[in-house]
Amino acid sequence: MEHASVPAFAKLSLKLSALGAPSELLEACHLAALDEVRHARRCFALARAYSGLPWSAGMIPELGQERPQRPSPGEGDEWSRLVRGSLLDGCLGEGLAASVAAEASRRASDPVVRETLAVIAEDEGRHAELAWDVIAFALERGGGKAKQALRQALEALETQRTPSLPSIPGVDESFLARNGVLPQAELGRLMEKCIQRTRARAMGSEYAPTPVTA
Repeated sequence: MEHASVPAFAKLSLKLSALGAPSELLEACHLAALDEVRHARRCFALARAYSGLPWSAGMIPELGQERPQRPSPGEGDEWSRLVRGSLLDGCLGEGLAASVAAEASRRASDPVVRETLAVIAEDEGRHAELAWDVIAFALERGGGKAKQALRQALEALETQRTPSLPSIPGVDESFLARNGVLPQAELGRLMEKCIQRTRARAMGSEYAPTPVTA
């Protein structure tokens, strides 16, 4: 997941460039991509240490497609897609990643795992803030469609599902927690907390969409 986030931020930078975003947002995207490179290196190193196997970055074939898939008509214009993606994948997704990594770091007993997760938590929190900045930019430039997209994204928060942990036979939850993997129930608790926090902030004065009137 950390490895896949590297091109995700590169794509966001391209999208923001096309929309005339200020240089500060573009710089933040590239710095975030470099953060994800470091995260991926640390995670692969941990995977090699645990398994004794030479885990490393794999291919992402979708990135090699010459013609990216066209967005469906229901996804709206570029501003709408930018707002929805930023709220759900950025504000919520990166915010959840920061919360999960921070809690896992507190529970981990291995100092290397603990330090790695603490670094990831701090960086992902900064990436979530970048998403809020992107939303502010989109609302300023995108007009009514961007505000409508924010309303739709707020409604979609309720449909977001907690990430599911893969089954690891023969390994109990206490061992996993000591090594940086939280129980599924804890992920659910943090997900609900992040949804509530994201909704509350989006409804604040800076981001609040204009209510629809009859």
